[in-house]
Amino acid sequence: MHLSVVSPVRNEAENILPLLVEIHAALEGRGEFEVVYVDDGSSDATAARLAEAQKLYPRLRVLAHAESCGQSAALVTGFRVARGSGSRRWTGTGRTIRRTFRSWSRRGMPRGVSNYGMFDRL
Repeated sequence: MHLSVVSPVRNEAENILPLLVEIHAALEGRGEFEVVYVDDGSSDATAARLAEAQKLYPRLRVLAHAESCGQSAALVTGFRVARGSGSRRWTGTGRTIRRTFRSWSRRGMPRGVSNYGMFDRL
């Protein structure tokens, strides 16, 4: 596995599918990748959206905390199961995420992406 994208989410039901669309558009055909979403105790429809998304995106892995443990704990959970040689952390929303993936869609992933802003697996 080349790359793991780890994204902690909490009450992000409306952002689940749009972000997955962008991740797949940017990374499809550029090597193996997986997406790991960690639901950090959401109280909205996030869990239902993640279940729907898994049917559409077989590269999506979903983990869940029974109650909110915080973003750092969700990242630790995600990195512990990440299979990629490089792992990238993003939160469930944000212009930076979308800008990065749009850039990768146009220009391709940066060379050596596994060493570019990546976190070591725990």
